[in-house]
Parts: sequence; C-alpha cells; structure tokens
Amino acid sequence: ETIVENKDAKIELFKQLAACVKKDAIIVSNTSGLNVFELVPESLLPQMCIAHWYAPAQLIPLVEVVKSEQAPEEFGKIVVELLEKCGKTPVFMKKFIQGYIANRMQMCMNTEMFYLLDNGYCTPEDFDKAIKASFIPRAVVLGICKRIDFGGLDMTANNYKNKSYTSPPPVDMPSTLAEHIEKGELGIKTGKGFYDYTGVDKQELIAKRDKQLFEVFKLTKKFMDDPV
Repeated sequence: ETIVENKDAKIELFKQLAACVKKDAIIVSNTSGLNVFELVPESLLPQMCIAHWYAPAQLIPLVEVVKSEQAPEEFGKIVVELLEKCGKTPVFMKKFIQGYIANRMQMCMNTEMFYLLDNGYCTPEDFDKAIKASFIPRAVVLGICKRIDFGGLDMTANNYKNKSYTSPPPVDMPSTLAEHIEKGELGIKTGKGFYDYTGVDKQELIAKRDKQLFEVFKLTKKFMDDPV
C-alpha cells in the first residue's frame, strides 16, 4: 500500500482490503508518518506489516520493516527476505515507533541545524560542509553504535556526566524555515531555498544528485558487505 499519506484515504482502502484479501495474506504499508496499525480494521492486524522505503527509493537501499503486535514474527521475516531479494537493505525493528530509525535521526539533526542557523552560529553552507567532512562519511564505515565502541563507552559516558552539551529548546517553527517559506523560497522547485539555484537546470541537477548518490551507495555496500 503506497497511497497518499492521508488518514481518511488509508482507512477507506483498508476497509476495502479487509473485505477481499485472504486471511493468510501479508498486507504491507509504505507509510512514512502515520501509525497505520491504528487505522486498519481489527481483523487485519494479524496480517499487517510496514515497509518504509527511504527516499529517493530507487537509489537508497534502506527499508525499515515493522510488524503489528498481532502479526506473527514469520510475517516480518518474509517481508525482509523479499526485500533482500529485491536488492534492498531492510532493517527489522522490534516494535513500532513513529519516524522509525532514520527519520528520527534526521529530525534530531534538523533540530540542531535550525537552532544553529536561527541563532547565527553558522551558515547553511558551513553546516553542510561540516557534516559532509565529519561524521557522515565516518558513519558509512562505523555507523553510530560501533563508533562509540571504537571511542570507548566510558568516553561517551563522560560526555553525559560533564553536561557540556544542552539540547535546543523545542520550537513550533524554526524562524529560518519560516522566513524562507514566507518568501516562497521552497528549494530547487522554486529556484531558491537555503541555496540559490537561479539559472540552474533542475533536471540536470537532479540527475547529478542521483549519479552521486548511486556512487556513494555502491561504496557503502562494499563497506557493509565487509564491515570493520
């Protein structure tokens, strides 16, 4: 199921599915932001799984898989095996949480990014440069948990004890984001966002992005197949 992220639309579709699918069928939703386990008829819960493909799905191998509490463990494993046969990299989560793994990490980084931008600590260009030249390539080799193993769990514990870092306070809308939205600066589709794309061919830019992502994930697969 990959229809629009709209509760009413999904509820209606799941009602239709409940009336026609076999009881041993596995029903899989690609929802990214909705808890579909709360939307499906109770009779479908023993058949429900989520397989969240990360965008752009034709390039990024990750698919986060989670089954309903009522579905058997075997259903989740079948979905994982099918995705592996498709050349994807599935992660079978122990239980559902909105945002799964990758989107929750993305939101953490967005929160920090907007805090730094809103308070004038850096520019978007310098933020991106710092990220690209530091922990993102390191994470390709080590991930996050294994990086802590290499640095020492005691060192990470000291960072928490020293309280040298304070999380940004929650905000309803980052001011930097609101300013761009108000100006109609929505990114490459309008020709300007954090960066200025005036005079840039959008299709060529997207093609360049796709080519570079393809090269990155070829290298990533090499490291994942032969991990540290």
